[in-house]
Amino acid sequence: MRDIEWTLQRLEQDAHATLGELRDPQGNRLCWTLENRWRNNERRVSRIPAGRYRVIFQPVLGGWHARLAARFPAIHHRPIELADVPGRSAILIHPGNFHTDTLGCILPGQIKMRGPDDSLAVGQSGAAYVAIYPRLADLANAGGFIRVRDELSKTHGGTAI
Repeated sequence: MRDIEWTLQRLEQDAHATLGELRDPQGNRLCWTLENRWRNNERRVSRIPAGRYRVIFQPVLGGWHARLAARFPAIHHRPIELADVPGRSAILIHPGNFHTDTLGCILPGQIKMRGPDDSLAVGQSGAAYVAIYPRLADLANAGGFIRVRDELSKTHGGTAI
């Protein structure tokens, strides 16, 4: 059986954030994504390196679990995490709209927009989370992966994989 793999395709970045889109194996966009811009993989302020990461349920429950369970009791089981990220841990997919919300994680959104500081942002993040969480949970249960791809030039901190 072939591994199930989604793609997070990074598309553009500005001084603060990176905008991308999350796609299923058939190439359908599931949501927009927002991450920090590249800052040498520094914890809590940088996006993660491009690569292929296993999707798991967060093994150690922290504050995000309580927040998400309270906000989305009908769907939330455990936070979704990308595992085996070099030099990093606890890379979650969770709601948020602006680069100040990412903390090095990945934010889903239904629309792309600009934040109060005119940086890249996503909107309707809670609705996007509700829409993709059940599929992310299925992906985690199936032992699936997300391949993070950069189409950004190296001068902007990207590497193509």
